[in-house]
Amino acid sequence: MLNEIKDIIHYSPLTAQIVIKNGPVARAARPGHFAILRFDPEGMRIPFSIVKTNAEEETLSIIIHRAEGLGDVLSTLRPGMVIPDLLGPLGQAMEIDTDSTVICVGDGAGFVPLLPVIRSCRECNTRVISVFSEQTAQATCLHPLVEKYSEIIGTGTSGVESTLIDLIATHHPDHIIMSGPTTLLKSLADITRDKGVKATAILNMMMIDGVGLCGICRVMVGGKRVLTCIEGPAFDAHAIDFDQLLNRQRHFV
Repeated sequence: MLNEIKDIIHYSPLTAQIVIKNGPVARAARPGHFAILRFDPEGMRIPFSIVKTNAEEETLSIIIHRAEGLGDVLSTLRPGMVIPDLLGPLGQAMEIDTDSTVICVGDGAGFVPLLPVIRSCRECNTRVISVFSEQTAQATCLHPLVEKYSEIIGTGTSGVESTLIDLIATHHPDHIIMSGPTTLLKSLADITRDKGVKATAILNMMMIDGVGLCGICRVMVGGKRVLTCIEGPAFDAHAIDFDQLLNRQRHFV
């Protein structure tokens, strides 16, 4: 049945992969795409990165990971249940690096959108170094999903910024891909700009419809107003106006 939950794979009490039957989305989705789900006919519409697809089995996977309120949602889900609404794939697929070196940086929740990118980069003979900006149990539960495709670097006491600076000097990456809180992205974008390294930021934006009607997810990129749901969620990190973005997020939160 369309949108039936086929499996739930738990990684921690508040983190699980939800495997959903939807052939059209499974066949069309690529790394970078997301879907908007509603778990209750009267509930909120929530965007989730599509972290994995299986075209033969006609399934896609999302990860519910520790976000406020989603722990309650997770406790209600069971295999065999049908999700009332699933819209996708949305956004733009990311260009995957081949035969190069990529560093992926994110916090616990922010690392979820990086998972399909890491896997696809490795399949394209790209070396991937993954940096978790936190080492809590909520973040380390994602390590098994990463370690097959990437080296994992902890920040220790030095902090993610110092760790990234050291990695750039040591490994000379071709591309840095980041995801997480806007303040973290702004800081990392400043570092990569200063070091002259190509950088992409995956934005985590509030959305309502996911098709560009509400305008809540708009952001300034390269001096132009763009919609994250249509033209993102990944953008050139050096072109994003993070100050404007932070002001907008303070207004809506």
